[in-house]
Amino acid sequence: MSDFEQFDSRRVCEPDCSQYRPGHRMHFIQHRLAVSTPWAWRSALVLWVKDNEALLTYWEHEATFSLWHHQPLDGLISESQTVELNENFHVLRADDFWSVKVTGGLGKVATPPNLKEWANRVGHDVYDPEMGDTVSPSE
Repeated sequence: MSDFEQFDSRRVCEPDCSQYRPGHRMHFIQHRLAVSTPWAWRSALVLWVKDNEALLTYWEHEATFSLWHHQPLDGLISESQTVELNENFHVLRADDFWSVKVTGGLGKVATPPNLKEWANRVGHDVYDPEMGDTVSPSE
């Protein structure tokens, strides 16, 4: 599945969850913003998973942090698995996208100066948070 295909939050969270806070159901706009900020993803290693919590460490930074999701994370991620995290929008990417609450992470990743270059690199629109709009790749 492409990151930009139709996102259905019901497939990654039970249908009766009506909360869109970090760690609950992911809103389609949250998903769209996360995949439109490719520079904001950091690779992490899962150290352990127990029930609704997990402990991870970033590959390229000295930071260990915890994740929480209102559904059990067991079976969604596993120990020694490499995943990606977008702290800007509280999104974990493993086999799918999950809204997570992060405690002790590094925080948001700054927007790079040349968004047109990023759009060209990834081949799709990227989000400019300062302008509140998207930047498209060159024709």
